[in-house]
Amino acid sequence: MSKIFFLSFCVFIFESVHAQFVIYDESNSGISYNGVHCIGIRGNEKWIGTDYGLSVYNDTNWTTYYTSNSGIPDNNIRAIGFDSLGNVWVGTFTNGIGKFDGSNWDTLNMANSALPDNHVRAFAVDQLGNYWFGTLGGLVFYDGDTMIVYDEFNTPVMQSSNISDIKIDVNNTKWIATINGGLYRIDTGWTRYKINNSQIPDNTQLSLDIDADGKIWIACPAGGLGVFDGIDNWQSFNTLNSDITSNSLNCLDLNSDDHVYCGSIDEGLIYYEGGLNWSQYDSLNSNIPEHWITALKVDENDNVWVGFFNSGIAKLGDSTVGYIPYLPLNDEISVYPNPAKDFFYISFDAGTALNQLNLYDLSGRLIIELQNVFPSQKIMLPVLPAGVYFIKAVSEKNMFFKKVVIQ
Repeated sequence: MSKIFFLSFCVFIFESVHAQFVIYDESNSGISYNGVHCIGIRGNEKWIGTDYGLSVYNDTNWTTYYTSNSGIPDNNIRAIGFDSLGNVWVGTFTNGIGKFDGSNWDTLNMANSALPDNHVRAFAVDQLGNYWFGTLGGLVFYDGDTMIVYDEFNTPVMQSSNISDIKIDVNNTKWIATINGGLYRIDTGWTRYKINNSQIPDNTQLSLDIDADGKIWIACPAGGLGVFDGIDNWQSFNTLNSDITSNSLNCLDLNSDDHVYCGSIDEGLIYYEGGLNWSQYDSLNSNIPEHWITALKVDENDNVWVGFFNSGIAKLGDSTVGYIPYLPLNDEISVYPNPAKDFFYISFDAGTALNQLNLYDLSGRLIIELQNVFPSQKIMLPVLPAGVYFIKAVSEKNMFFKKVVIQ
């Protein structure tokens, strides 16, 4: 164990010298908003979906599409994808999915199609050119004319209609990540992988990807990182059995060597090269602007583009910018009881003043917003679905994030 710790320590020292991010936010770039939900990359174009606008950066210029200056269906963007015809597809928070051909926007929503829900946060194109959409109300197949909706009411295998991600492998097998419903596989039939019938680490997966060997990698909000060989073998990486620094993962992507970058909700960017080789980029060893990562994409040159909850985007590279990172207060502040039901208490040092406390669900929806929170304050909860939620608290100089499970 001591040898493993020494190797990890050496990696951290190396990263502290060389791991710098180039940060693009509202103060220094043309990005429309600092709250980022998704990133799509096409050639040298970075398409960035935010809470307020779709921004495009081509390494020189910025362009932003709003409802006020284009036909984009919504300003709140949750998914980005591309097809072989050159179209850009964007899933939105409140108005379905938009298709952009470079000049004009078309919209598919509940009002003009069979789309089961207007919140669309996953998109994929299969090997036959068919489109697949992931919504809060089910999985949608679309061939350009007809939609077929699969949900927990018409498809017995499905135990959740809340789709979080979709990936399609070289054999045209569809892999469907869900919230609380397990992982679905669609080939000649349907297969469901849940904790009660497999070694999958979590029934919720927020992101997935497929490596060159056909292995399925999943990022889970409570179960850490998982990998499946596509046959019957699962392997899990969590803080108890590996050197991964967080079990709360929000997104992942693979580089050209099939090494895994994971965006966490509380510990910054995590990098896994295989075996025992883990490293981390946080505010102690890099200029990363915050620890809550909401989007992640590796480009064709293996540059890593990271989207943040409230800090814009950053490119992992050798250049530095003058950004002062915050120090998280996770060890100084606690939440109890956790799991919680009707309420929880927030406990912190009496000398610390919390200017703001927000509670969010996994989709980033704001549930509670409080100002001037005092030590040991009782926070009453509205009626909420059971699951994982996240607290963001801000003092005069610092910011921290806490996970709370609501029963």
